[in-house]
Amino acid sequence: MTNVQPYDLFGKCYYHKAESKLSLYSPNRDLNELSDAEKRELRKKVITVVDYASFKYRNRPDYQKLKDDIPCGTYDTVLLDYFNSASVKTALHIDASVTDFELCSNIDYTMLEEGTIQIYTDMIPTGKYKILKYSGDADGVVPTYGTQQWIANLKMTAAKPWREYTVGGQVAGYVTEYENKFTFATIHGAGHMAPQWRRQFSYHAIFNWIKDQEL
Repeated sequence: MTNVQPYDLFGKCYYHKAESKLSLYSPNRDLNELSDAEKRELRKKVITVVDYASFKYRNRPDYQKLKDDIPCGTYDTVLLDYFNSASVKTALHIDASVTDFELCSNIDYTMLEEGTIQIYTDMIPTGKYKILKYSGDADGVVPTYGTQQWIANLKMTAAKPWREYTVGGQVAGYVTEYENKFTFATIHGAGHMAPQWRRQFSYHAIFNWIKDQEL
């Protein structure tokens, strides 16, 4: 996975110097030329899969090395810079004593396999709640196939079977409508943050669903 962007399998991997966001911070130097101190400073500007999902990695003996290395990063550096800027904090009325915004924190909690599944098994049979579950099919961290598996385990009857839907003459994804107002849709070519990478497809799926229109 070193050279693969896990949250967007078809997206750019900001690792290689020729196309790297890292080069924005050291445009005239190769990563191998940087000192350890310079790499640590550079590392603060890059968000990796370890940062996103620290709960998966923090008990590994090589956790610190995973954090210190500069593997394939993601797109969120500019967001961190934005939210941590003094003017934005002032505009949002954030107290000056609050520490910098971080993408993920190390909250100590216990994961339970049945946690979210129980929500669906409680809500769907009532038929009271209209639910859309969508999935970017280029997400390697919460993959579409895994989502399809847990939905299949709910043993629901499909009211309208698996079919494609299109936007502007292109296949935008696939959708299945189940009993009791549950809809599952894929967003074709989208990674983990589907509306970020496939805005038009995501907008079409979400707002047609909200308006009770066929995708």
